[in-house]
Order: sequence, then C-alpha cells, then structure tokens
Amino acid sequence: VTGYLLLDLGRMPEDQLACNPDLKGGLLALVYAYRGPVGGRVLYRIRELVSEGTAFERQTYRYILDTFDTDPDTLLATVETKGAAIMGSLAEALISRGRSEDRAEGEAKGKARGRASILLRLLERKFGRVPSAVRKRVRSAPVHELDAWLDAVLDAPTLEAVFEDTARH
Repeated sequence: VTGYLLLDLGRMPEDQLACNPDLKGGLLALVYAYRGPVGGRVLYRIRELVSEGTAFERQTYRYILDTFDTDPDTLLATVETKGAAIMGSLAEALISRGRSEDRAEGEAKGKARGRASILLRLLERKFGRVPSAVRKRVRSAPVHELDAWLDAVLDAPTLEAVFEDTARH
C-alpha cells in the first residue's frame, strides 16, 4: 500500500520545517505566500536563511515578488545589502511586471476604443447623427458598459433607450 503524507506547512513551527537553511527559507516563502500582506520581519527571516548569490536565492526572491502581497519597495529594502546580483534580478522582475501591467492596460484601452468605435457606428446607422455629449460618454466608458450598450442598441427604439435600459441593470 502506497500512501502520501500531506502536511499543512502553515501550522508547523518554523524550527520543524527543515534543517537545511535554504530549504527552510524556501518553505517559509511558501508558508507566507498567500497569507496577505507580508512585512519586513518575514522577509528578513527568509533573507537570513537562503544562501547568498545562488540561483535558489534569485528564484526565491522572484517567487516572493510574484506571489506575496507585499510592497516591492519593502522587498527591495530587505535585500538591498545582499549584493548587486540579487538587486539586479529583482529590478528586472519589477521592470518586467511593469511592462506586463502596461501591456495589459494598453490592451484594455484598445478594446474599449474598438468597442466604442463600433457602438458609435451602430448608433449612427440606426438613429442618425449622434450628439457630441453621447460620443464623449461612449469614448470614455469602460468595456463592460460598452458591451451592455452594444447589446442594447439592437433592441432599443431610441438613442436614449440604449443608455436608459443599461442604467437599470
């Protein structure tokens, strides 16, 4: 009979996690990963345990940066005396995260602009000239609102009804 032992690391005292400092530091990172905001005390403890200058150190800090609900400045302050290599690695991760967030924001704006353009075209086709106030409202609306108006334009008897029907939902 083969069995598995499943342990809740979060309930184990730190001194029982592991004897190897690197392993203990990595397990601590796992323990705190989804507990909410993580402060400097936990980060300093992990820093004390994980061997400096190793690939494991870089992976651990990258995991913390990607997973922990913590301020990047707090993490950077915690490891700033660890050496240029780890700081460079974290800086690259922060830049990469920023680029991803910027890209996602750009994609969302692009989707909104595209939907707004389609909605304005449909409104003009169905109701004639669209007042500038309506154009402005459509161009500044979030995607979920634009989607609701796109659905409403098909059945709405008047231009005003497109926007009134969605306000009630």
